[in-house]
Amino acid sequence: MKMGEPTRRHSKTGAAENWTPRWGSFCILLGALVTVFLIVLVVTRDTEHKVASKPAVSEKSIASNRLEETNRDIVNMSSQRNGKQSQFAREEKKRSNHTKSSFNISFEEMRENYNSMTQVQWEQYSQKLRGRKVEWCGWVEDVERKYLGRCELQVDMDSPKSWGVQEVFFDVSENLAMKLNKDQFICFHGTIESVGKTIFTLYIMLKDVSVQIR
Repeated sequence: MKMGEPTRRHSKTGAAENWTPRWGSFCILLGALVTVFLIVLVVTRDTEHKVASKPAVSEKSIASNRLEETNRDIVNMSSQRNGKQSQFAREEKKRSNHTKSSFNISFEEMRENYNSMTQVQWEQYSQKLRGRKVEWCGWVEDVERKYLGRCELQVDMDSPKSWGVQEVFFDVSENLAMKLNKDQFICFHGTIESVGKTIFTLYIMLKDVSVQIR
């Protein structure tokens, strides 16, 4: 054996021993880098997913808000319409409650007799009506100025929503005439002065009338 050989073996063994710790450090560093890369990748994807999902949530929220506003508008319109119908129903109820007097005579009864009776029967019936007190409700058709400056109120006993003409007439003061409006709902009580027939309906003249403005 040559004298240099033991020295060379010793040199190779030392090199291998020095390489082992370096390789281990490299593996640890590489593992740490991979871990950091994976963490960054996961965080990036999660952020992209959240950013991408935000517009969809926002659009859904906008659509939901618009639907709620539409529903509120429909409810408001329905409430207003129901309110008008309720007001009309209340007026009709008031009119019905005031159409009968203590003598149990109503305008509806008189109109029914007007439509069913002959001319002879009506003349006899209408004579019995004079002097009867009534308490009715109706709607202002018009107020006209008559002779000697008096003001005559013309009342339609049917709702303005239905076809009809004035059936009840009586005098009112100048002050009251200026306060009344067309189609205004009023209640009144007075005494039948005369009753007659026209082509379309009957007419009733009242006296000593007191008007209640609703």
